[in-house]
Amino acid sequence: MKDKKKIIIANEFRLEDQNGQLRALLSGTEKGTFFSLMDGGEKEVVKLSVEDTGLSSLTFFDSSAKEKIQLSLDEKGMHIHLAGEGKQESYIFLKSNAASGFVLTDVDGNRRFQATMGPDSNPHVTIFPPGADPRDL
Repeated sequence: MKDKKKIIIANEFRLEDQNGQLRALLSGTEKGTFFSLMDGGEKEVVKLSVEDTGLSSLTFFDSSAKEKIQLSLDEKGMHIHLAGEGKQESYIFLKSNAASGFVLTDVDGNRRFQATMGPDSNPHVTIFPPGADPRDL
């Protein structure tokens, strides 16, 4: 007996567990393709996105559905974004023009530290003390 290829065409696929809870979602829209994994409460905890423009990202959410980690590729380059408490965040980037670096903020979202290297390979480190002017190291 020959193996027959079976093709299923749909805009969305939903995977449910034995209790009928949504556990995964694969969808195609006019903006791109998206794959999400859900927890037992049907909250999105991981999302893989590929936009029609070719931009892509992998995002991880905490139990309150807040984005915590995002790895992305866009027209500017590659990025790793880490979200902390409040508005605190850290991110690492490698731009298309070969500039790279990382940035740290405080819980209010104020930039406190950055280390960058431009396309010329010269490093630059700056601290941003609370209530004071930025200081290059």
